[in-house]
Amino acid sequence: MPSYKGLNMKIKERESLKKNSIEELKSELRSSKEKMFGLKFKKASGSLPNPVELRIIRHRIATIKTFIRQKEAVNEDSSNKK
Repeated sequence: MPSYKGLNMKIKERESLKKNSIEELKSELRSSKEKMFGLKFKKASGSLPNPVELRIIRHRIATIKTFIRQKEAVNEDSSNKK
């Protein structure tokens, strides 16, 4: 099985994302979605040199969404306990 550099998010990158606030994560999500749009456009026009990039960015978006949801759930729990 070939190894693609960057296919799995590096541990340091995941940890740095996890430490970000919800607003920072949403900003990162927006920029990742914009990058995904550009990659899809390149794929449709046939000029995408590395199609694995789509998989990488899709995984990054899913990870960011997961962190956002986890932080929102923690905030809901703490507000319900008060």
